[in-house]
Amino acid sequence: MSFVASLFARGKALPEIWGPLVAARRSLQGGHGRYAPVAQVRCQNLFVESGGIRIAWGDGHESFFHSVWLRDHSPNDFHPSSGQRQIDTVSIPLDISASKLTVSPCGRNVDVVWSDMSFSTFSLKWLRANCYSPSEIVARSKSIKVKPITWDASRFYGIVDKHFNYHEFVNDDTTFRNAMTHLLAHGALFFEGIPPELKHTKAIADRIGVIRHTFYGGIWDTKPKADVNDTAYTNIELKPHTDATYFTDSPALQFFNCIEQRATGGDTWLVDGFSIAEKIREEHPEVFEFFSTRTIPFFHKSKTDGVHMLAHGKVFELDVNGAMKQFRYNNDDRAPLNTLPPEDVALFYKYLRVLNSVTLDPTLSGFFKLKVGSGVLVHNHRVLHGRRSFVGARNLQGWYVGNDELNSCLRLLGLL
Repeated sequence: MSFVASLFARGKALPEIWGPLVAARRSLQGGHGRYAPVAQVRCQNLFVESGGIRIAWGDGHESFFHSVWLRDHSPNDFHPSSGQRQIDTVSIPLDISASKLTVSPCGRNVDVVWSDMSFSTFSLKWLRANCYSPSEIVARSKSIKVKPITWDASRFYGIVDKHFNYHEFVNDDTTFRNAMTHLLAHGALFFEGIPPELKHTKAIADRIGVIRHTFYGGIWDTKPKADVNDTAYTNIELKPHTDATYFTDSPALQFFNCIEQRATGGDTWLVDGFSIAEKIREEHPEVFEFFSTRTIPFFHKSKTDGVHMLAHGKVFELDVNGAMKQFRYNNDDRAPLNTLPPEDVALFYKYLRVLNSVTLDPTLSGFFKLKVGSGVLVHNHRVLHGRRSFVGARNLQGWYVGNDELNSCLRLLGLL
């Protein structure tokens, strides 16, 4: 039998309500897809106040939800399959109020009858997760489920370069989640056992999201050729860099599957951009301040593409808490430096020497030679990649996946 309480003023409270530990399910209030188990929800009291509802939680926190906000987010008015809002928000009376609250016997949900006789059911777990009190907003901005672990050469070998089996990644959910956790932590993910065929290169992307198509195509290869639109299609050395700096939203992921390797040289070269930033921040704070506050132009303008890409970005992009969010730099793709004032131009060339020196510091670099059947996935917003020059046959198939697609995957896995 339902536990019913009609509340009209603060002071008329519900008894303590406990919500047990439960695995999150697919719902309009939890998002779509697979999620990890979430923490216990404990609601101590509910109050109706002027303009909304207040909830006192067992940890001492209180949440106030405006009635119009609750009505606007009523899961009863979201499309059952698309998840889109089906109510015209401006049609909700600004003075709408709760007439009755009913808590489910298990203590997980609360039903609300509104003053306009409409009805809503909310998960208490969802309400706490979406509390918009100042302290909860700050807490969410600082919440990181998988913290980046910066690395140098000493940590790269045996830790970062752990290999995951291709077939298990594609077919086993546990392996997939473990691999994506590793990618979030270290910014690079190594594979073994990949058949050297395009459909298997694509299968890894399909497991994560949707391939990002650019003027390079969807899936490309790096076999040297004449009249190239990028030096990736040569055999010369490429210093560590991030890709597509000339896109406003540069791809988050870049994958390389080795389908041919009969070359001398051609070792892949990885550097953790967050380690570069960390070292410069500690040893050269004035350089870090410069590259985290000045916007640099990047472009792609080859003779073969018929495109002229141009984007601007900081080398060190920080989040609201001052932590590294994105590393963006490729000196080969830097556009005419016409966006900085004269005094900053002089500083750029002075400080670039520091950035270049730290980037090429051998104590930060990891080297390895891809073999047929092996591959590497790099987080292009963090890990720089390059290669040594080579002689002979070497070919890697690859693709990009965008940041939105990556983050969607991570949310579905409960990692973001």
